[in-house]
Amino acid sequence: MSTVTVRLNEQEHKMFTEYAKLMNTPISTLLKQALKEKLEDEFDMALIAEYEQNVINNKVEILTHDKVKHKLGL
Repeated sequence: MSTVTVRLNEQEHKMFTEYAKLMNTPISTLLKQALKEKLEDEFDMALIAEYEQNVINNKVEILTHDKVKHKLGL
C-alpha cells in the first residue's frame, strides 16, 4: 500500500478532523471516499454529455413500451 501526503492549512485540518470525529472515520478514509465519489461523478457527467451529443446527432432511438415488447417478442 502506498502513502500520499496532503498538506492542509490549520482551518482545513480542524474542519476535516472534526468531521472525521463526527463520522467516526479516519481522515484518510474520508478523503479516499470523497475522491472516489468525485471520480464517479466525473464519469457520470461524461456519460451524460455523450448521451446528449447523441441526442443532438439523432443517434438515440426512443421506444415506447409496446415497441420494446414487440422487439422482445412479448
